[in-house]
Amino acid sequence: MSSGAMVGRADELGQYERDLEGLRAGRGAATAFTGEPGIGKTRLLAALVGVARAAGVATRTVRASADRGDAYGLVGALAEARRATGVAVFVDNVHGLAADSAPLLDELVQLAGTGPVLLVLAYRPRQVVPAVGAVLSGAEASGALRHVVLEPLGRAESRTLLADHDDVDRIRIEGGGNPLYMKLLAGRAAESAGGLVGELAGLGGTELRTAWAAAVLGGQFTVELLTEVCVGDPAATSRAVEVLVAADVFRPGEVDALLAFRHPVVAEVIYRHIPIGERWVLHRRVDDVLARRGAAAVHRALHVAASGPASSGDADVLLAAAAASLDTGPATALRWAGAAGVLIAANDPRRFDAEALAARSRLLMGEVTKTRDALLSAPAHAPSGAGDRATGTVYAGRALALLGLYDEAGAVLTDGLADVAEGPSPDAAALLSDLASLLSDGMDFESAAQHATTAAGIARGHGDRLREAAALAEQARARGCAGDVESARVMTGAAAALVDVLADTAIMRDLRCLHQLGRAEILVEDLIGAHRHLSRGVELCQRSGQEYMMAAMLESLGEVQLRLGRVAVAVETLDQAVFHAGRDDLVPRQSVASGLRGFALYWHGGDDAEVLVAAEAIEKRCAGLRWGWAALSRCMAGELIALADDPGRGSRLLLTLGGGPELPRLPACRVVRTWGSLTGAALALGDDAAANRYADLAGRHPAVVSSATRRGFAQRAWIQAQGRSAPPGELIATARAAVADFASAHHWLDLAVTELAAGHAFIDARRPDLAAGHLDRAGEYAASCGAGRLAKLVAAARKHLGPSQVPSWAGGLTTREIEIAHLAGTGLTSAEIARRLFVSTRTVDSHLGRIYKKLAVPGRTVLAQLVIGSDRAARENRG
Repeated sequence: MSSGAMVGRADELGQYERDLEGLRAGRGAATAFTGEPGIGKTRLLAALVGVARAAGVATRTVRASADRGDAYGLVGALAEARRATGVAVFVDNVHGLAADSAPLLDELVQLAGTGPVLLVLAYRPRQVVPAVGAVLSGAEASGALRHVVLEPLGRAESRTLLADHDDVDRIRIEGGGNPLYMKLLAGRAAESAGGLVGELAGLGGTELRTAWAAAVLGGQFTVELLTEVCVGDPAATSRAVEVLVAADVFRPGEVDALLAFRHPVVAEVIYRHIPIGERWVLHRRVDDVLARRGAAAVHRALHVAASGPASSGDADVLLAAAAASLDTGPATALRWAGAAGVLIAANDPRRFDAEALAARSRLLMGEVTKTRDALLSAPAHAPSGAGDRATGTVYAGRALALLGLYDEAGAVLTDGLADVAEGPSPDAAALLSDLASLLSDGMDFESAAQHATTAAGIARGHGDRLREAAALAEQARARGCAGDVESARVMTGAAAALVDVLADTAIMRDLRCLHQLGRAEILVEDLIGAHRHLSRGVELCQRSGQEYMMAAMLESLGEVQLRLGRVAVAVETLDQAVFHAGRDDLVPRQSVASGLRGFALYWHGGDDAEVLVAAEAIEKRCAGLRWGWAALSRCMAGELIALADDPGRGSRLLLTLGGGPELPRLPACRVVRTWGSLTGAALALGDDAAANRYADLAGRHPAVVSSATRRGFAQRAWIQAQGRSAPPGELIATARAAVADFASAHHWLDLAVTELAAGHAFIDARRPDLAAGHLDRAGEYAASCGAGRLAKLVAAARKHLGPSQVPSWAGGLTTREIEIAHLAGTGLTSAEIARRLFVSTRTVDSHLGRIYKKLAVPGRTVLAQLVIGSDRAARENRG
């Protein structure tokens, strides 16, 4: 027995040490460890032997084996147990004992129960002969034998075993927590693979060939299928199967007629040790059997590709398999297309089919840059089973759009319209839907809606629910961005109704549909629906291997999580989105995801410097681009700059981008939020007139009528700009309305920010009694959202709630200005004040500039004299 390092099994080792203490007191014990092959029984016994020897206890080890003849080793162990005082006996592989060993084993167990003998057994329950099994079960029932089933290793133990392998979690799941299987899956136990093959070494040639055939078949199989592949005596194959089941190599499958290896790792190890010539023959036999049975190409492709010398029809099988696997497994499709390409001559038209399928597979896998040129140069005819020419156009357009080459993508898709002018296929709906998406990004919402309407009609005529849903989602986006939220809401609901009844395999035909739907649901303020559909999209991307949509799905999902107030989760999701987009330089997704990640980091409490780096990178990447994603990214960059560092520069960027205070260049779905950001920036700069103007523009815009969140943004802007000077009743009513609007749309983070804004307004209005409730609620929401920065801002605002008398020198100053003036008067620098109040140094300096102006003082020195003198006078009066 090997005595290598032991991972886990602390409870078992601890119990054995207690048994050793009992042995010193003259008491014995018997323990049986059972579990799956590879679970670590032998290794545990080796560790226990080491513990016993370290304690100075005499040990006797036995490894039972059916091929040793009689009761191998048990006679000697029993003799030593009879005569020795305080001995530890270890019997491994009890399942290898023959029936005539049962009495000897029974006596060993009895000795352990009556004298100073520690007995430890290990075995596989499935392989124990009946006579030995009767002894074991009887001893367990009487209490003479403690039975311990070794459990799979947990996550932490698996990490230790595999030395923090990069893919520990997947390996643990696939290996079932079994140490042997996990090490084999991680490629770290070549000697263990030999041990598995050694299980068959004692079997006859028929059994070995049957195991080879089963390993080539893979998965579950029947005795009938094995017999056809083995091309031998059916009775001999049946007997071989019985032997392999008895040896626990095979086990019954999901139904009685099916068999499978006890674990896929066993099949893989056996497969690797089949001689290459035998492997080719077996794969060809399997393919012949499957072909006679009319099996689909996807089931035959593996055997065709692995059967050595090719036949004339192999390329057709591989091409058909590649086309059928494209959506559910693009990596598999690439494998079959590549294998077909090797078999096809350069002048064979099927060569183009193979190359086109390979390019499409790579695109779905996320290798966009590598496949762009291949997709654009694809031949006019389409691969067998892969659709018409419109399909190739869609793939090429998507590759270009993913890279941010929208002009080129638009040209390719527009050129493709000629191919769908008469008798359009379902693939034409995808082409028109993708073109509608590009037009919306170019702010041509009317044309986008028209193309999407045509696409929906084509898909509906062909009964293609998936593509109809995608087209409806694009209609909704175009209408919503143009300001018609009610129509967009109806279309989005219709799209969701179509998608929700589709099976996952149907949706995998075009995973982009889930992103289109989720994006439309965000627009119409259905965050719950968007979260459901985008989460499904992420899961299907992972399951199918269609990595090309992963960045987009994660980006939109992160936005939903942020709005729902799941800030920490949003940071993680958007981190992944930026990573996936950056792997192949998908500029649109990288830009939008970076902006959203900046907001998530800001509210989570991240470093302003990191937020600003992201904003600067977005502005540099998107400056001069006219597309909607670029405008959205730059809007976020401007808002982040205004929040985290420089409200003046941030507002200038927003005004330049929007084309002036009226923001005529921004879509209706964005203007109200942007005016809200400009209001906050103007107030930070002390420009009350500009803040009032922006708040007024937000409140009067038609888009607020049909949108709860836009009403909320407009109302919050009014609270910030005019709330402190408004009658308390009006401020209370407006705050309640804004909170209710954000709550109805599940925008919990914006709701919390609005409560804070209302609290500040009441503080500035000298009504701390009314501010307290808003700040309390803001703090509660900040905690539940995980918004660390918001929590700090609330804590800072709460300091102003206590009863206080405005100093005589501070007339006309706001509460925040009084606070900053007092801190400056005590000698703190702007940076020190900024750290104390959780604001930027620029914000402190802006406040100080307004303070000097209002108090008519030239600078800090006079301000300090004013503050210190006032404080001294106040103390003297109290004295």
